[in-house]
Amino acid sequence: MVEGLPPVLADPDSMLGARLAGFETVSPNQAPWFEQVVARVERFRPGLLTLSFYQAAYTGGAHANSSLLYLNVDPATARALPLDSLLVPGARDSLLAAAERGFRRARGMAADSSFALGGFWFRSARFELTPNYGLTGEGLVFHYNNYEVAPYVFGSTHAVVPWPELPGLVRPRYLRAPG
Repeated sequence: MVEGLPPVLADPDSMLGARLAGFETVSPNQAPWFEQVVARVERFRPGLLTLSFYQAAYTGGAHANSSLLYLNVDPATARALPLDSLLVPGARDSLLAAAERGFRRARGMAADSSFALGGFWFRSARFELTPNYGLTGEGLVFHYNNYEVAPYVFGSTHAVVPWPELPGLVRPRYLRAPG
């Protein structure tokens, strides 16, 4: 402690310790801060490893937030696998239509309803694939996180193209093993 200085400035270590302790104490008016990350192996077979990463956090503000991200890599090289490398040549348009049906199913939207009038904001006003995709137990999933195509209040959208719809779209080596 340094003589003649106010107590706050006289002992910076104590001041820092008190400040850190203040962050660890839950205020009666605030929710506690938190962060959670969960990694999961969704699919692992020769030529494809799909991992998902779920992250949730609250660091103050109006609400907590979360996201789900997929990573698809070739396990032999650890290189990312772009969506087109999983697809049968020429299948992208058919996949786009199947993913749109999955999105509409998830949102309870009619096939002819407008995304814009439904509150969604795709750049072209037409459905678009997100680069956030993965092969999971459900099929080929396209996950749209909060704020990506709609306001936070809508939540995220998990658009699934189920396994029975994937033959002819996805290369056979990535399809579910028989049995």
